[in-house]
Amino acid sequence: MIELDTSLHGLRVIEICNFVSGPMVGRNLASLGAEVIKIERPIVGDDGRHAHPAFDGDGLFFTETGYGKKSVVLDLKTDAGLDAARRLIDTADVLLENMRPSVMARIGLGAEQLLSSNPKLIIASVSAFEATSPRHDDPAYDPVIQAATGIMFANVLDNEPPRRIGGDC
Repeated sequence: MIELDTSLHGLRVIEICNFVSGPMVGRNLASLGAEVIKIERPIVGDDGRHAHPAFDGDGLFFTETGYGKKSVVLDLKTDAGLDAARRLIDTADVLLENMRPSVMARIGLGAEQLLSSNPKLIIASVSAFEATSPRHDDPAYDPVIQAATGIMFANVLDNEPPRRIGGDC
């Protein structure tokens, strides 16, 4: 029998993340015993739900990164959804987010707003580019990161154009 490490038992994490990088952090925290509550968008949910390959209707990325989490659907583009998110975050020890840097503050979930009602909150942000970088607001999907780091050029043969490592997705 495999015994799970529950050293984070009792820690509540609210996850406002999409696709791979942030959700993988949340998955690791859940596997260590934290209660992770993922906030998803209405109708479409996490982008990982639609990535191929899929299993039982959900993309394997989502299946892997959703392990051990609870999920709630909130529309953060509405006052009611934002109010519900704030109430949930007020009960949390950690907020995990991987939105572009300006998004959280723009929608009213910036650090100053959240810490005023939950001063013990730890805000963990997963981002691709340094907050002071000219690219700080660029999305962090895999093709963007591969292009920005130049690794796509390592996958070139015979004067072909650069392409992603791991396939021609």
